[in-house]
Amino acid sequence: MDKKYDPKNYSKVLRCSMETVYEAARIWEKERTLISLGNLKNELGPLLTDLKIAAFSHQITETQRDEMKDYFLSLTAGEWK
Repeated sequence: MDKKYDPKNYSKVLRCSMETVYEAARIWEKERTLISLGNLKNELGPLLTDLKIAAFSHQITETQRDEMKDYFLSLTAGEWK
């Protein structure tokens, strides 16, 4: 799985959230089950909150936040088996 955003370039909190979502997305991409999709969606919530906080604290711009949000939400695309 290609990663558009490298977690190493962000704060520790954001990095951890991104890595968790990337791992859940990798499993979703591999298995395509309803459970793996649910797990991915569950991991997105904390990441979206962390993105909001990162933008509020000027670690990233609002534009970056919106682009990252759209990208990570797009990882849930696709059909399950």
